Amino acid sequence: MSELPNLVPALPEIFLAVAAMALMMIGVYRGKESTDLAGGLAMIALVTAGFLELKLSGGRILTFNGMFVVDQFAVFCKLLVLAASV
Repeated sequence: MSELPNLVPALPEIFLAVAAMALMMIGVYRGKESTDLAGGLAMIALVTAGFLELKLSGGRILTFNGMFVVDQFAVFCKLLVLAASV
């Protein structure tokens, strides 16, 4: 039986995916008045993902059979994209 992958290196991306789905649900059920709330929560989610990225980065980490690599350059690029998104 194959070993389960280590999900910790991908935790910021998983968090962003779950947050995006939650924000879409807020937008669907609250309608037009949810724009300010969804925008504020999206910025909080992006900043939280940035902090997760900083806390979980430590050296070169491979997961998903080497298809997902977390190293210093990957963390830098991810933080750059998160900062630009905010």
